[in-house]
Amino acid sequence: MYCGGETRARRNPEAGPWIFAGVSIVVAGALILLIRRSWANSDVLELMRKELNPSQRKMAQLIANEFKAAGFPPVAQAAAIVNAWVESTLNPNASGDSGHSIGLFQLHDAGGGAGLSVEYRANPINNTRTILEREVLGHFGKRFRQRVADGAKVGELAAIFSQDIERPADVEGNKALRASLAEQWFPTLA
Repeated sequence: MYCGGETRARRNPEAGPWIFAGVSIVVAGALILLIRRSWANSDVLELMRKELNPSQRKMAQLIANEFKAAGFPPVAQAAAIVNAWVESTLNPNASGDSGHSIGLFQLHDAGGGAGLSVEYRANPINNTRTILEREVLGHFGKRFRQRVADGAKVGELAAIFSQDIERPADVEGNKALRASLAEQWFPTLA
């Protein structure tokens, strides 16, 4: 007679090993996901060791840390680093647009850097936090945030960051450049 609390393994002794195998596969899958996540985290650091000089590595690490503190995963951190590299070669004192754009993310005095002094925008922590607060977490970052949540790859995120947040004059050329660099530098996130 069947009793509602009786297990399948008990009703069918041969099912026991199959249940154990199924549980083992689930656990192995979870471990693989954790390892992939750790590889993705180390991939950001790997770029900094291979492609950048010590000063650039320091700025890239600062960007990664600030984006991580804001809740962004490694793929978004990588997209931000690529964009800052194209904007300033990760030089916090970089100046563009006849002195109107300053710092890592080239904050323009009539855009994301409005109302902020040159000195403030040249400070790499201020520059990164400003791009995060005013742009990435603001109206212009809506599509970027959504695609991060959707699990988009680094090339797409770098292109969106370029178009929506940095807003360069040559939109299409910059999207392609930044996507290509992101995929080249972060192949495990591509």
